[in-house]
Amino acid sequence: MMEDVLYCKDLHDPIEGDSAKPSSMPDKEWAKMHRKTIGCIRQCIEVSVFHHVSQETKADTLWKKLESLYERKTAQNKAFAIRKLAHLKLKEGRSVAEHLSEFQDLVNQLTRMNLVVDDELQALLLLSSLPDSWETLVVSLSNSAPNGVLQLAMVKDSLFNEETRRKDMGKDDAQALVTENRGRSKGRNSKGRSKSRREDECCHVADPYDEWVIDSAASYHVTLRREFFTSYKAGNLGRVKMGNKSYADIVRISDICVETNTGYTLKLKDVRHIPDMRLNLISVSVLDKEGYESHLGNGKWKLFKGSLVFARGKICCTLYKTQVKLCRDVVNAAQDDSTPDLWHRRLAHMSEKGLQILAKKSLIPFAKDQVFQLFKKFHAMVEREKRKSLKCLRTDNGSEYTSNEFENYCSEYGIRHEKTVPGTPQHNGVAERINRTIVEKVFGCKTFAHVPKEQRLKLDDKATPCIFVGYGDAEFGYKLWDPKKKKMIRSRDVVFHENENIKDFEKSEKSKSTVEGVSNLTPTSSSSDIATDIEEVQVENYGDEPAGVDGDDAIDTEGVEQGEQPSHQRWKNLRLGESFQEVQSHKDKQSWMKAMHEEMNSLHKNNTYELVELPKGKKALRNKWVFKLKKDGEKLVKYKARLVVKGFNQKQGIDFDEIFSPVVKMSSIRVILGLTASLDLELEQMDVKTAFLHGDLEEEIYMVQPERFEAKGKEHKVCRLKKSLYGLKQAPRQWYKKFDSFMVGQGYADHCVYVRKFPNGKFIILLLYVDDMLIVGQDANMVGSLKNELFKSFDMKDLGPARQILGMQILRDRKAKKLWLSQEKYVERVLERFNMKHAKLVSTPLGGHFKLSKKSCPLSNKEKENMESIPYSSAVGSLMYAMVCTWPDIAHAVGVVSRFMVNPSKEHWEAVKWIFRYLRGSSKLCLSFGSSKPVLEGYTDADMVGDLDGRKSTSGFLFTFAWGAVSWQSKLQKCVALSTTKAEYIAATEAGKEMLWMKRFLQDLGLKQDEYVVHCDSQSALDLSKNSTYHSRTKHIDVRYHWLRLIVDQQLMQLRKIHTDKNPANILTKVVPKEKLELCAGSAGMNSN
Repeated sequence: MMEDVLYCKDLHDPIEGDSAKPSSMPDKEWAKMHRKTIGCIRQCIEVSVFHHVSQETKADTLWKKLESLYERKTAQNKAFAIRKLAHLKLKEGRSVAEHLSEFQDLVNQLTRMNLVVDDELQALLLLSSLPDSWETLVVSLSNSAPNGVLQLAMVKDSLFNEETRRKDMGKDDAQALVTENRGRSKGRNSKGRSKSRREDECCHVADPYDEWVIDSAASYHVTLRREFFTSYKAGNLGRVKMGNKSYADIVRISDICVETNTGYTLKLKDVRHIPDMRLNLISVSVLDKEGYESHLGNGKWKLFKGSLVFARGKICCTLYKTQVKLCRDVVNAAQDDSTPDLWHRRLAHMSEKGLQILAKKSLIPFAKDQVFQLFKKFHAMVEREKRKSLKCLRTDNGSEYTSNEFENYCSEYGIRHEKTVPGTPQHNGVAERINRTIVEKVFGCKTFAHVPKEQRLKLDDKATPCIFVGYGDAEFGYKLWDPKKKKMIRSRDVVFHENENIKDFEKSEKSKSTVEGVSNLTPTSSSSDIATDIEEVQVENYGDEPAGVDGDDAIDTEGVEQGEQPSHQRWKNLRLGESFQEVQSHKDKQSWMKAMHEEMNSLHKNNTYELVELPKGKKALRNKWVFKLKKDGEKLVKYKARLVVKGFNQKQGIDFDEIFSPVVKMSSIRVILGLTASLDLELEQMDVKTAFLHGDLEEEIYMVQPERFEAKGKEHKVCRLKKSLYGLKQAPRQWYKKFDSFMVGQGYADHCVYVRKFPNGKFIILLLYVDDMLIVGQDANMVGSLKNELFKSFDMKDLGPARQILGMQILRDRKAKKLWLSQEKYVERVLERFNMKHAKLVSTPLGGHFKLSKKSCPLSNKEKENMESIPYSSAVGSLMYAMVCTWPDIAHAVGVVSRFMVNPSKEHWEAVKWIFRYLRGSSKLCLSFGSSKPVLEGYTDADMVGDLDGRKSTSGFLFTFAWGAVSWQSKLQKCVALSTTKAEYIAATEAGKEMLWMKRFLQDLGLKQDEYVVHCDSQSALDLSKNSTYHSRTKHIDVRYHWLRLIVDQQLMQLRKIHTDKNPANILTKVVPKEKLELCAGSAGMNSN
């Protein structure tokens, strides 16, 4: 350290002598530097040493004298340093960092004395410096050392981790001693008995309280507590060898009776009492000999005897532990195995006669004299409950009923004892029938418990699959275990499947969960796989997923959630495995490997990444392989593998900034399709292969190399990503920026709706939704030239004439200039998923009898639990997507039921099912466009205080273009309207905003019309929009809604009166009858193809 100080102050040359003097430095300056160096050294030495060097005037001689004082390589100094290192101990309360610093200082002193301590010896010395309270860590590290060789770095890391864990726990955990020679003792004879009581026994040690350690290597049960015993076996009982190679004597041997944490009584036989032990041990091998079965795994321990779980435990600090309680009243005596009640329960409630037969054959220790004791208890109980005397007893001629003791008891209490004729059990029919009923039911068989009508809904199952476990003692009915809800239930109405046991039940449930995959019912952004069923299996490269994160994070294969972009594709999990090795052993291994090589070749061709050293402070993201089987019906099309980055580990501000990626609006798609139908334009579709791989990354992101594709000789390097990969949070945005820059370079304007006008008056429009493209143009050759440019810059797939976009089928009749948008297949899948495919039909989206409000929401926990099993949110989400795409007639109904997503009730669910029933009868309806001049028209309406909870009104507007609906909306107003006029006025304002946007959009496309009209059925609202005078009746209206007057005054749009009976916007604000619904739907362009 002193030498470092001198170097920092540039005073190190004088201690090397005159040979280090710079040639250009004068002697006077050199002497002055000597003096400075001496002064700096003297400031840092102790006073006791100062007097030894106070007369030195040259820095080099002073330095050599100090070296002789401090670093003399004598045998005495070496012995002192070694002794100090060997006796070094970590003091309680001292930090690990301070202890390691002192340890390293001693090692460095020995190194300077030419005594080199190798890495393994340093690790062993460091472990020996730990106190007894760290014995658990010492044991763990010693047992886990590879090939028995410890490494110093591993020991240091473990010390720091253990210190952090102890600080988090707030206390030191239990300790453990090491066992040597795990398994059976070598001194055992063929019968398993020990040849000598003096032979060493090995065992683990833990906490001395109510915890017992489950030890698979201990030869016997061990305890340290004297109070567990009431009697002993005396003698010379041997000893055990501890982890520190010391020995402890076995004081006594006896039996202990404990109560386990499952409520059963467990007798531990021949328990060794060792006062010097620090743990109570339960030997697995001893329990195994007594007929018990131990299951260790997944951090849990279970002790079985037959089908009964006698005890449970869990792993703690690398040891399996269980909690037991001493049975004070039955110490040294286990539960009496000869009680008939115990064997009656053990043998699936076998009849008394069956127990007697087994007892006669000495198969169970059943004593007949216990029948007499049970009868006396029965006698007392019956007379106490009935308050009448027992007069007659009927039994068979068994010896347990004909003993003198039994006869004398009956005589004493005046009980007439009737005996049946031998061989005629019919004489005692009541008891025999009870026995027969008990025997007929197979313990552990599969059953179905009936669910009462008042406890289930219409779509719920009428029976619950369970497992038969017995009969009620003080309660009637059968006792059943519900494996799904993990609880015991009691029922009288039960159907027994006695030929199926619990294993068959588990197999059926597993196969059911595998086959019945939930299908996504809504369309994705990709339409390249139209009418394609895709089966998926995912294989992760790394198994250390963070807590709470699902391994299938790359692609969601569950059902539709509200707010997510849905998918028209059907996904089914093949469950081939979650490890790379399992896929390697699959029958289609060669096909999968070929797909993986194709993916890697694509990445290399695209120059996606480069191999570099991982910079300090950076973290490499992990990745996973996603495998897909692409099928067209039943025909296998392609094996596809995709490398996906686990983007959930990315941090905002470090790995990404902006992630938003714009997409084309649904209303814009419908406007362009209406324009295509009316002008008979070309309509082509293209799809981008691996779209996200084209985006250039702006951030510095590193990824580990894909498994089994590591570069030879560069396995330690990581991939520095140059371009996006699937899974990165910024991948969609980077792809959009790349494509947008390309389109702007080609002369196209706007975002997502790219328009380019050519000098000859023709134009081309390109719609972009992530990687889906619709290209519209007047000239097929010009459209083809755009395709060629796209092929040059991106890896594209030409799908030809558009047939489907975002799950909506496109049907076209070019001769009639008509085009239809249909969601028939999507609606059918939704109905099938929610079991409404065969429901009764209704004629309106929402019945007039529904008065939905929050008052009907569940209040009790039981009602809420019943509604949790109903997929309300998923159903409403599926309806929302249909409403947004092609079904304006259900907008009001979906808007109403979506208000109760947080806490729905049965009444709300009935309304959702009503909408499903309406869709079933009108699934063939389509949105039609064309056959007339493309003109934009709007309609607006409002419903006064339609919301029963907040008393707010509902606004609605509908815009048609080329005789088809292109934009619609139905939602609650933000304020409470005090009059019908205000409600209609607010609705007209919202419609005016949409009209201006649609007007500018069409004008950007080069389409203009003479006037832009919004129809309203409220004359007072029309007058208010034209009258700029503020008076007492309108001053309460918010200023922002008076914006409508401005645009009407500037003639940007017009408001016109329409009769209520002809206003198609009425279906967006209220429930209408069937005739009005058909009229409004027809005005919106909804009809059958």
